[in-house]
Amino acid sequence: MNRSPLTAEEAMPLQAVCQLMAEKQSSSVIILADGQPLGMFTERDVVRHIASHHSAAEPVGKTLVRRVVTVPARTSIDGALEVMHRSQVRRLLITSGGKLAGIITQSNLLDASRRLLHQLSDEQSQLREEVSTDELTGLFNRRAMNHHFAVEINRSQRYGGPLSVVMFDLDRFKHYNDRHGHLAGDKVLKKFGQILKRNCREVDIPARFGGEEFTVLMPAVSSQSAQMFAERVRKEFAATKFLVRGRHNTLTVSAGICERSRHASSTRTMIHLADQALYRAKNSGRNRICLAVAAQKKAKPTKSTSLVARIWNRSRPQLP
Repeated sequence: MNRSPLTAEEAMPLQAVCQLMAEKQSSSVIILADGQPLGMFTERDVVRHIASHHSAAEPVGKTLVRRVVTVPARTSIDGALEVMHRSQVRRLLITSGGKLAGIITQSNLLDASRRLLHQLSDEQSQLREEVSTDELTGLFNRRAMNHHFAVEINRSQRYGGPLSVVMFDLDRFKHYNDRHGHLAGDKVLKKFGQILKRNCREVDIPARFGGEEFTVLMPAVSSQSAQMFAERVRKEFAATKFLVRGRHNTLTVSAGICERSRHASSTRTMIHLADQALYRAKNSGRNRICLAVAAQKKAKPTKSTSLVARIWNRSRPQLP
């Protein structure tokens, strides 16, 4: 909005108004009556008056044909655009307490509307990020991980290629947290999140699964390559020292890995098998990595096999 539009009183002669417009290099003037907007005098009006041979000494207020449309300063952008559309004008005068506060054009309103839309889009993006991000570690949260997991499984099934998930669990973290306090525990979780990010590729999806459990979804990665990644993370975390009350402490992490296969083709199954592998790592001494073993489905007997079995059972001698 232009807060200092060019103005002139209604009694000002046409010649003086034209001279004012030339000096200020303005294409229009707002004509006031006792401080209130009365109308608008433009370059087109100048040409019209010259062509009609009006007296240059005539007060500009008597020659006005362009009555202005005003709206209060509190009017919304949508409301102002609606007034413009209804009145078929491209300019609005903004008033405050009955006095002229400024002038706004259709271009001004459209620009403001675009800026507002961009702002809303940025806010929505920020909200989406907040909803999908773990506040402490900055990693994805479980909900976001599940969404990405479903997308990557579908992509892997459609186009082929491996897909692996690694589940990490900090060893004896509850004991550490209870002994040193939640602030010390939060520092450990934050540090582990940083280690994960540092070792992940751009396409990997690291997430805090819950508590001291973390997952990393690794598209186009086999279980063997995922194991190498997990080993790097395990070694780096085990070498990290945490200073608490003047003493350095170290922790370890265990991991379980599952690669998508015919027997592990859904998010739920892959997480379940990776979790089982993780608990095998825990139960076998912690600070280690185990690969999931997909459960083989038992082959159903064919009808012919079942028939042979039934005949064989009938022919077998029965024990007394």
